[in-house]
Amino acid sequence: MNTKNTFVKDPFFILYQSRSGSTLLADSLVRSAGVAVSPESNFVVEIFSNYPKKRIDSESDFEELLDITYQENKFSDWSIGKDEVNPDSPIMGIKKGNYAFHHEQIKSTFPNSKFLAIIRDGRAVFSSQKNSIYSRTGRPFQTNPYRAAKAWCKMVDLLKEIKREYPQESLVIYYENLIKNREKTMELVCDFLDVSKNSSGQGYVVPERYGELHKNVGKGYELVNHNKSNPKMQQFKFSVLSKMWDKKIQI
Repeated sequence: MNTKNTFVKDPFFILYQSRSGSTLLADSLVRSAGVAVSPESNFVVEIFSNYPKKRIDSESDFEELLDITYQENKFSDWSIGKDEVNPDSPIMGIKKGNYAFHHEQIKSTFPNSKFLAIIRDGRAVFSSQKNSIYSRTGRPFQTNPYRAAKAWCKMVDLLKEIKREYPQESLVIYYENLIKNREKTMELVCDFLDVSKNSSGQGYVVPERYGELHKNVGKGYELVNHNKSNPKMQQFKFSVLSKMWDKKIQI
């Protein structure tokens, strides 16, 4: 955030399409570098709307900002008291995919912030969305492959735009690389964030209401063949996704 001193350090933002492995990335960051990563929450948008000063110059400013932050229900899922939030922390990550659509406002408010994006094969994203229940609606994230493909392409285009606009302050990693070679991928991420790689022994906190969505966090992961169930139907549904994936994936 804009400051005339270094009272608060600017955070980094994890950007993604839903079901792309962002929670795995957050968990790996917490475990590999002891970095704090907040739960998914709209508190940054609340700050934009309710904190017109756009800078923190004092402890009272920081406390006012915390009051706004804690009014956002999902932030409270973190179960961290206001007195535990330390402005002297080395760095903090904020995980929310749709913050990609606010990147200009984010850079205006947090000029030294960085963007860490994770992209997953669009076919795998749709498969996960189709088989995962969204807690707010009680329904799958997505069941229409065409809509899933359009949303995935829109996000990938936006992440490309962000990378072009802020080449030194943006990093794009791929879910598949994180699975295949987590050690090397996390070294790249830690170098980008300028944090030391060390084992904290702790993991990313997943609120109980999202537990079923992220039941594999902290466990072993593997790449899954998303064509294995009803292969003829899957082949038909993924044909559009496959064409879009091949065109969009290179960044």
